[in-house]
Amino acid sequence: MSGGSRNDGANIQLWEKNGSDAQLFRIARNGTGYYALINKGSNKALDVYGAGTYAGANVNQWSLNGTSAQQWKIYNASGYKDGYVRFMNRCGKYLDVSGGNIENGTNIQIWNKNRTKAQVFKLVPYVQTSYVTVTLGSFSSVDQWKKKMQYAEQRAVGFSRLGYNLSGNLTNYGKMIIGKQVLKYKTINVTYYQYGQRKSAKIKLPSKVRFKLHKHTINQKVWFDFSYLTLTQYCTCGERSQLQWEVPYPEL
Repeated sequence: MSGGSRNDGANIQLWEKNGSDAQLFRIARNGTGYYALINKGSNKALDVYGAGTYAGANVNQWSLNGTSAQQWKIYNASGYKDGYVRFMNRCGKYLDVSGGNIENGTNIQIWNKNRTKAQVFKLVPYVQTSYVTVTLGSFSSVDQWKKKMQYAEQRAVGFSRLGYNLSGNLTNYGKMIIGKQVLKYKTINVTYYQYGQRKSAKIKLPSKVRFKLHKHTINQKVWFDFSYLTLTQYCTCGERSQLQWEVPYPEL
């Protein structure tokens, strides 16, 4: 809403994505097949001003009151990819960007259904980002490091125990790793054979990692691949992430 206002009657307008609470809405079912669209910043509902039912009636925010002015049905927008919807107010008119304009500050209103892009909106899940830093502890071989890294990932996503799961259907509530940053390395000695001769070399392996987490309240499927140090995660919101660690073996 305009200026991120928390006041009753604050106008609803179009604005480029800015990450503020003014652009986040909770969809709350009311038990009759309709939904209230409640703003995160103000905790007020999307409302047709004065309960107007005519094309062009303005849309603002108002304290939740259960009236038809705050009741919306959500329909898949035919002809568009998944995630695009139309919002129909209980009066039968649709949420609409005035004039189909794309400029910041364009007014939001209700209008007769017209199948234009002005009445098509994309539902984008609200995802919080958090970070967890994990120190791997002592290791002196690549195999030990692999185990430490697997437990570091386990700790980051919140599993208290981790077991082999070839079907890939472990579920984790609320977190998945979508990025990593190595903060420290440890150098270890490794031995290998080349042309029948035993050789040694030093390699650097991550010993302290900062994980970036995708976080919300949707169950997620997690697949830990112990053989290739790969962590694959699928979230029911559509997010997919795969991390793979590479061991910097000496070149032969």
